[in-house]
Amino acid sequence: MAIAAPLRLLGGIACATLLASAHPKINTWPLAFVALAGFFALWSRMRPLTAALHGALVGLVYVAIVCSWIGDTAGAELGPFAFVLNVGPALVELPYFAATAAIVSLLARRAPALAAAIGSAAAFAFFEWLRGIGVMGAPLGQLGMPFVQTPFAAIAAFAGTFGITFVVALVSALCAFAFAPFAGRRDGRPPTSAEERARSRTGRSIVALAAVVLVLPAMLANALWPATRGPLAHTTVVAAVQGNIKQAIKWQNNTLAISVERYVSMTQALAPQHPALVVWPETVITTNLAFHENQPLLARFQALARTMHTTLVVGAQSAIPTGEYFNALYFIAPSGSIETIYRKRQLVPFAEKLPAEWLRGLPFTNLISDFTRGTEPTVVDAGGLRLAPSICWETGFGDLIHDQLANGAGTLVAATDDAWFGVTAGPYQQAQIAQMRAIESGRWVVRAAATGISGIVAPTGRFTAEVPLETQRSVVGTIGPPAPTLYATIGPTPIAALLAFIMLAPFAIPRARTR
Repeated sequence: MAIAAPLRLLGGIACATLLASAHPKINTWPLAFVALAGFFALWSRMRPLTAALHGALVGLVYVAIVCSWIGDTAGAELGPFAFVLNVGPALVELPYFAATAAIVSLLARRAPALAAAIGSAAAFAFFEWLRGIGVMGAPLGQLGMPFVQTPFAAIAAFAGTFGITFVVALVSALCAFAFAPFAGRRDGRPPTSAEERARSRTGRSIVALAAVVLVLPAMLANALWPATRGPLAHTTVVAAVQGNIKQAIKWQNNTLAISVERYVSMTQALAPQHPALVVWPETVITTNLAFHENQPLLARFQALARTMHTTLVVGAQSAIPTGEYFNALYFIAPSGSIETIYRKRQLVPFAEKLPAEWLRGLPFTNLISDFTRGTEPTVVDAGGLRLAPSICWETGFGDLIHDQLANGAGTLVAATDDAWFGVTAGPYQQAQIAQMRAIESGRWVVRAAATGISGIVAPTGRFTAEVPLETQRSVVGTIGPPAPTLYATIGPTPIAALLAFIMLAPFAIPRARTR
């Protein structure tokens, strides 16, 4: 039976809202199965073009809700145009949801129910990967992230977050396609009783398969998960400092001195615990340490590292003689020398960098920074540690992290300034991303955030120590060697290629003749 267009739209918006509620702060992740099943059921009943338009609209709603925290602080600068900050990412990701819906519609018409369900799940996971890569990639609202502290989390050690997405989507798609086709035969006549019985048997079999998919992959992944096969060794003391300086005052001229004194004194207080690594958040020092006039300030940080005999990681700005500016992390060795300066490689589009300079003529673009994209190094040698640094937005890009793993990274260092997002869902979503990177890579993560959430994440994805939001405190704990994973070896690209194959394979199945 056909569903009226307004009802289809309302149903899609309801599913988008349910799917968004799987993410922080609501965290009702079981509803993700219901929401996705609704999407697949709706899209499979629509013509491809109609499905694409529907997918675009509900994708816009979904991403706008999930990313509603983006304009929390920056929105004040845009006044009545602040909504653009929330809708912008959704507009960028809109085509991927449209493509997913169109593929589901095509599969429902061209392939048997079981193959269509499998291909549809792969399509959802594949386009989720695709919308999170590249210069304009926005790796937000990825379905696997809310499952980081559920029994499904171990799947990421073998197939990444997109593996979790695929399993969740597959369970949902199997339920949605269980009793397809939904209407009568193509000739318009109602199905015969024999056809009804055959359809019912097929539907029950597919539902049974959905139950197996719901349980079996998670059970196998947990049984074989390297991070839980034996105790995790804790050998090296590390720390992250959370000074809790609000974004509203951070960039004021008199705040720099406050930041310096607070972070220096909090770091000095860690001396009795002898940390081998101390991490400060992103741009916690709101000046360019490469400037000649800031050399005394840099020298003070070098003396601090030397006195404490620790590797000190300082978030600040950096410049080179050509005049290019970078969002950077200064790695200061226990000797006091600068080990290296890590320059952010993945800049936030329309925040840290405009995609094209001709856009500078648009209103409000004077508020957008003009950082240069960094390239090297991707791994830093610090004492006995091989550190893979990432700055805020970069942590969401699994391909960047995998490049560092391929270069021998043993520990992930994530410095971020989530103060932009206050106490919204943003800091919690960003923390989940760090947890997922720990599971995928089998590495420990040391995360320093300006106002939270700072902490130390084990290869199991669990915080072994953390500082909550809007708290001034340091976090200290121990980390150990990696627990190598299959995903850390193969990376996201082969997983994406496999998903693409699974998505397209059903189209090769010959279509059955209609009686």
